Amino acid sequence: MNYKEAAKQVAAGKMESVYVCLGTERYLINQFIDYVAEKSIPEEVRDFAVSRYDMRETAIDTCIEDAEILPFMAEKKIIVANHATFLTAAREKQKVEHNLQQFAEYIQEPAPYTILILVVEAEKLDERKKIVKQLKKQKAIVLFPAMDAKSLKQWVIKQAAQVDCKMAEAAVDALIMNVGTNLQQLAAELEKLSL
Repeated sequence: MNYKEAAKQVAAGKMESVYVCLGTERYLINQFIDYVAEKSIPEEVRDFAVSRYDMRETAIDTCIEDAEILPFMAEKKIIVANHATFLTAAREKQKVEHNLQQFAEYIQEPAPYTILILVVEAEKLDERKKIVKQLKKQKAIVLFPAMDAKSLKQWVIKQAAQVDCKMAEAAVDALIMNVGTNLQQLAAELEKLSL
C-alpha cells in the first residue's frame, strides 16, 4: 500500500503491528512515523514510548525483545528500526547478524501493544527472501516513492499554505529548480520564506 492509504488507516484507528516503510522519501517516512506516534501515544509520554534502533549496529533480535516488553507509562509503544537493509539485495558488509527466523515468528504473532516500524531507504526489497514474502503477505509494506513533478508542485503548494505562505506557480517552479527535489530541504526553505 502507499503512504496515503496507510495514513488513512491510521487516522481511522486501524494500525498494523508491523510496518515496513520502503522508499527514498525520508521526509515523508519521518512524517508517517510521527503521525503514527501522534495517533497512538499521548504526547506527555511519547518520549518514553518511542524507541529507535539503527539496524547497521543492532540486531533485529534486540528490537523483537524490546517489542515484547510491556510499554512504560503508555498503552502502546513504537519501535523504529532504521536502515533495515537486510531486507534488500544490497551486499553491504553487515556488522551484526540478524535472526530472521525470530523476526518471522514475531510477524506471525506480534505483541498487541507494540508498533514495529522498519525503515528501508531503497527502491525495492529482495523479493526472493522468505521474510519479504511474508511481509508482503501481511500487507506490512508501505511505499514512499519519489514524487513526480506534478505531485512535487502540489506538495510544495500545500506545505506553503500550512506555513501561511502563498506562492505563485512561477515561484514554486523557481523554488524547486533552486533547491531540488529533496523534501526536507524544500520544507526548510518554505519555513524560511514564511518568516
